[in-house]
Amino acid sequence: MKTATRVSLTLITAAAVVALVVLDAGRTSPGDVSAVHAGIRGAFGRSDCEACHGSRAVALADACLECHAAIGAQLAAAEGLHGLLEPAAARDCASCHAEHHGRDFAIVSDHSFLKAGFADRASFDHGRLGYAMEGVHTVLGCAECHPHADAGVLPEGETRFLGLGADCASCHADPHQGRMAGTCESCHGQKEPFALVAEFVHNPRFPLEGAHGHTACLDCHPKEALHSVEALAGTTPPPAWRACADCHPNQHEARFTAGAACEDCHPNSHKSFAEAAALLTPEAHAASGFPLADPHAGLACEECHPRGLEGGFEARFPGRAADDCAACHEDPHGGQFLAGGGAASCLACHERHAFLPHVFGPERHALTSFALTGAHAEAECAACHETPAAPPGAPRLFRGTPGQCADCHADAHAGAFNADAASDGGRSCSVCHSTAHFGDVDRAAFAHAPLTGFALEGAHARAECEACHPRAQVPDALGRSFGRAAAASADDPSGCTACHQDPHGAAFDGAGRPSAVNGATGCARCHTLESFAAARGRGFDHGAWTGFALTGSHRLAACTACHEESADPAFPHGKLGPSSAKFPGPPQDCSTCHADAHGGALAAADGGAPGTDCAACHATTSFRALKEPFDHARVTGFALEGSHAPLACADCHARLRQPEAGGRRFARAAGDSCADCHADPHAGQFRPAAGGPADCARCHPVSSGFAPAAGFDHQRDARFALDETHRALDCAACHQSYPVSGGQPVVRYKPLGVTCKDCHGFR
Repeated sequence: MKTATRVSLTLITAAAVVALVVLDAGRTSPGDVSAVHAGIRGAFGRSDCEACHGSRAVALADACLECHAAIGAQLAAAEGLHGLLEPAAARDCASCHAEHHGRDFAIVSDHSFLKAGFADRASFDHGRLGYAMEGVHTVLGCAECHPHADAGVLPEGETRFLGLGADCASCHADPHQGRMAGTCESCHGQKEPFALVAEFVHNPRFPLEGAHGHTACLDCHPKEALHSVEALAGTTPPPAWRACADCHPNQHEARFTAGAACEDCHPNSHKSFAEAAALLTPEAHAASGFPLADPHAGLACEECHPRGLEGGFEARFPGRAADDCAACHEDPHGGQFLAGGGAASCLACHERHAFLPHVFGPERHALTSFALTGAHAEAECAACHETPAAPPGAPRLFRGTPGQCADCHADAHAGAFNADAASDGGRSCSVCHSTAHFGDVDRAAFAHAPLTGFALEGAHARAECEACHPRAQVPDALGRSFGRAAAASADDPSGCTACHQDPHGAAFDGAGRPSAVNGATGCARCHTLESFAAARGRGFDHGAWTGFALTGSHRLAACTACHEESADPAFPHGKLGPSSAKFPGPPQDCSTCHADAHGGALAAADGGAPGTDCAACHATTSFRALKEPFDHARVTGFALEGSHAPLACADCHARLRQPEAGGRRFARAAGDSCADCHADPHAGQFRPAAGGPADCARCHPVSSGFAPAAGFDHQRDARFALDETHRALDCAACHQSYPVSGGQPVVRYKPLGVTCKDCHGFR
């Protein structure tokens, strides 16, 4: 029985082992393959392991090459990265491309390149494959040439790095379409941009220097043309060598080119065709009909033949005669000397070798309509022949130059005599002046009234000219040293204030002042032309002229009490100054002249400034005379109500033994709060927390007297509302008297407790 049991256990154990082997045969061990291989599992029709690892008849490397035929071709031909590896290493695929590390494992990694002899993928040397990368290729990322370099799973039929050749056309379009012999690098290289053709060496028979060294290939070798790059480098026999005229048109006349080659004046070393002028000899220039004599001999070619002219070569080299100045030089006179439509010769007024100085002197000027006499004979030409102000850049004016004085000289009289000139049939400056000197004037013959419009009468007739026209030590910009009379006033050109300062500061010309007195206006209302002081004997209506009528004590005051005599030498004769000089401010306000005895404590009527409503209580006859009734509330802001109403003024304003500096005889009130006059019976219990006196009127209205506290509402004003029980209690039951240090006992109102235990305690 025991033997049968052992046999049974053995069979069961063997069966279990076989089952485990069978189950394990269906798994990929020792771990999951990469994502790229997981997608082709079972592709050979064998078990999973044999699909990649081969069988007894197929080696591991051969199994790999069944899928990677391109790698097998490299190994067979001993080329490419795999073909350059040692044979043993080339057959050991797993040493570079490990498997069974999970779906996310990259079987082509830096480890693969390390096994191939490189530190990592970025260190891979393409030169090992016969393709040395230079220039811009060295900074490219792998994926820029190998699109699938970073792909986790390659698309079907695609490769990661294979498939590219070393020739440029593998990646770049061939602009020559295969018609060029040799490699692209032989002309273009890799270090410089493609268009520079950095490695190309031009035929030494025609070196690319000067202007030719800066042209693009297509400028001389256009595509599909006889001399294209492809035609010259291809199998087609190259065309005959080109001459200068094959590319450049001949701009010269036959006399310039006879027996001469282009290179004589235009060598290839020049950067520009126009530099040929530097090689042109004076003899060759004379052949053009223009010998280079003074003043043209020392000029640079560019000064006569500037570049960039519209019209090209013909505009730059038009062919000119030596005496044809206008062909090169702009006429500075703007055609003023073109007579009869023909061309005037510049040499008629200017030397051949120099434009300046000209040869047009006073003798020739006398042949014109304006002979040079007096100071004009010494003047420079430019002093009279100036460039007109408009339009800008206009030539200097010669023909048609005006001949009147005012046309060239500024009017030193500022147009003061223009009206007289028109009425006198065109009176000119020569009536008073000569061409020799402007200051030569006959004063005795000068008619002041008709020429200036101002007749000299009274004190003016006796005055010297310089009294109104002071002579300046230095002439002004117009050369005038004889001063002008003061500018006339805007209202009356003959007004006194045009020359004389108004001693009254226009105080008598304001609104409400008399505009005329006995038909006289302005200063003549009070003064005459003989003397300013002549006005003293006339009566003066202070109210009409100043707007301030003299009443009461003001009528008895001396004028100098308000108007001090001025010490200003500009106003002699003991002139009285304005009242504002002594008392600045509005004359209607008493405080302008009088000190405010109340110190601004009394408000003004209608919201005015303090101290300006004195007339509300006082008259002009005497300050002591007060008007009745006195509105205490409006003027002081403190209404006399309740017990304050029957009080005498002296109860609050004690009479002073000696008047104050301002004449005040009553003392000022102590203040307008209760605490200023009355002692606080509550010892400061009701003073506000922010400071200041207590608001007594809140509980004790003035109209009802101090006691009782008619204005106090316990429910509203206290922290403790009275219920029926407490409302029946006497105030003293809760508010008891307490002694105060150094004083009478004081009833305590605050602070008091508001809870039951604060007053009743606990039993």
